[in-house]
Amino acid sequence: MQLPLSVKRYFQETRELRYNFLMALPLLIVYEYEAFHLNHSDVAGIRNNADICVKNCMAYFHIEGHLAVAFLLCLTALLIYRRERDRQVNLIYFFFMLAESLVYAVSLQPAVEKLRVLLSVSRRVQFVSCLGAGIYEEFLFRVLFFSGCFRLLIKVLPIRWFVFWLSAVVSSAAFSYFHYMGDLAEKFNPDIFFYRFLAGMILCLLYYCRGFGIACYTHVIYNLMVFYQLYVWKWWQWTGV
Repeated sequence: MQLPLSVKRYFQETRELRYNFLMALPLLIVYEYEAFHLNHSDVAGIRNNADICVKNCMAYFHIEGHLAVAFLLCLTALLIYRRERDRQVNLIYFFFMLAESLVYAVSLQPAVEKLRVLLSVSRRVQFVSCLGAGIYEEFLFRVLFFSGCFRLLIKVLPIRWFVFWLSAVVSSAAFSYFHYMGDLAEKFNPDIFFYRFLAGMILCLLYYCRGFGIACYTHVIYNLMVFYQLYVWKWWQWTGV
């Protein structure tokens, strides 16, 4: 069965850079705002590990904190403008992208249902952690790590499906292990490591098929469900829906 033209156009256009950039931008702004007010600093304090990695890398070039974020945003916006300046933005698409992300996040729950690790920190820290994971972990492990592996390996071994899965496995293993590092590090648990690895694989597939913005929101919404114990599937089962 062939998709209607309007639906096909939606799926095609929302994979383009301008939609993914604008979709992820509010998450980044809210995360940086909340993290700054929580820590009273734009570099120190409790932050997502991926955030620390990205900013530490930028610090080597003497671009630190919010200045590094602003620099990356301006650079990205400039690149997108040069590539897509003649293309329009359909605002209604953002509503559908958010709804799509919600569906993916809910669908993740039965796939990684044993991922029930809660941090022994305040709810505000949990909220900031969820936002930071959605933005910076997706940027580090999907945009840089997964895409970097894929682009490097495809030149050596031009078998697209094999390179995709190999890149997904490597980046997802790194993504899962990353949670056992830093200020909010957890005690290593092989079961949780596996479920995070599985979540990473799904997010790689989602990033590859639907783009950065939807992967970000799916990650954030799923983390919020885990941290605040919003077990949607159990609620559906209980109500008999």
